[in-house]
Amino acid sequence: MSDTSPAGRPDIVLVVWDSARALDLPLFGFPADTAPFLEQLGRSSLVYERCVSPSPWSIPAHASMFTGRLPSQHGATELSWTLPPDVPTLAESLRRAGYHTAGVSANDLVGPPYGLDRGFDSYRSMRSASGRLRGRRGGRSRDASSTNRVVERELSQAPEDRPLFLFVNHVDAHLRYWAPRPWRFRFLPPWATPEDAERLDQSMIRHLSGTGGLDLRDLDVLRTMYHGELRFLDERLEEIVQMLRLTGRWERTVLAVVGDHGENVGDHGLLGHFYSLHQTVLWVPLVLRIPGGPSGRMPHLVQNMDLFPTLLRLGGAQVPGPIEAEHLPMEPEGGRVYAISETLAPFPPTSALRRLHPAGDWDRFDVGLRAAQDVEGMKLVAGTDGSRRLFDVSTDPFETEDAADRLPVTVERLLKVLRGTPPPRVLPPREPELDEETAARLRDLDVLD
Repeated sequence: MSDTSPAGRPDIVLVVWDSARALDLPLFGFPADTAPFLEQLGRSSLVYERCVSPSPWSIPAHASMFTGRLPSQHGATELSWTLPPDVPTLAESLRRAGYHTAGVSANDLVGPPYGLDRGFDSYRSMRSASGRLRGRRGGRSRDASSTNRVVERELSQAPEDRPLFLFVNHVDAHLRYWAPRPWRFRFLPPWATPEDAERLDQSMIRHLSGTGGLDLRDLDVLRTMYHGELRFLDERLEEIVQMLRLTGRWERTVLAVVGDHGENVGDHGLLGHFYSLHQTVLWVPLVLRIPGGPSGRMPHLVQNMDLFPTLLRLGGAQVPGPIEAEHLPMEPEGGRVYAISETLAPFPPTSALRRLHPAGDWDRFDVGLRAAQDVEGMKLVAGTDGSRRLFDVSTDPFETEDAADRLPVTVERLLKVLRGTPPPRVLPPREPELDEETAARLRDLDVLD
């Protein structure tokens, strides 16, 4: 196989690490070796040090990467989960430009029936009738090793007379954290045992309701299990690169590795990635490898949805508009002035939470949130309940000090940024209760239990 496709354009591989936050990766300063291969890949790639997700959960975040639009503009949000058919997607645009488009997703929320498989010549969901996704109930029929076996088949079956666009979603870093041995307990603190880890109650809903049993020591152990998932993912990424080498595609492959959103692992009193616009759920890894292209650390403010116009340009495809995404900078100049993130309504809806755990204090989550952060590191989180919180994430990355009262001018400036975005797309609202199919998928991902 030649170093270029017959069309003279690169193959493009987009690998999404679902729920992977930059905070816990050595490429972004974490001290443990949770992802040594990604760190190695970064030496010959563009590493975006300040990549912000526009959403804290999978459907809106993937839809933004696939369309270059904010959640409120593409419409696949907490209020209406399906991407409307009139919004052009990355796969559609690349297929129109002559690409063979293939997708493999381990996350059931990414793909049918939510419109995220649109534009793919081949789309494989890893949904299985064998049981729940993770944990001791039903095994892990869709962990990254199983997903990679499907990836290998897609690579072997891809036509050689067309450039390839391959999308892969690995969901392992999503709750519950239960990597295969030996990764599961690789980072356990010296004072903890595998039995300590196995007994942890990893239920997001029980934790948020106050009926869970996780104390500070438990959360320390749980974070190490999350780190085990990241290391497992890292080795599966290395497998994909090896596949590309063996098929002769590596020298012509643009590879993007990105998180769709991050995760709270006890941070801010939360578990999982819902009901929050903290940096723990918004700061994600983004590594872009371009054969023969530039490399280096990129300190610019960017968003993961900026991959949309960037990958289209690299693939010689037209960028459909209007979009909020910007081309990723590849030189010292450029980058965003502002990054916007949104969760327009509580998800899963608080009505479902009250039904599951009536005694929980769910009123505190019954709010929509929008955030604007600027290139200097100031970040405003505005709630539909009128709340305003301001943080300087450049000096206070864990968002411990609310500076809204002290810096009212900055609050107003960032509120003006939020008000300056287009009004949300009006779509038919979802039913007030979860339909059975979606509830089953959320239970399968251990979001509901």
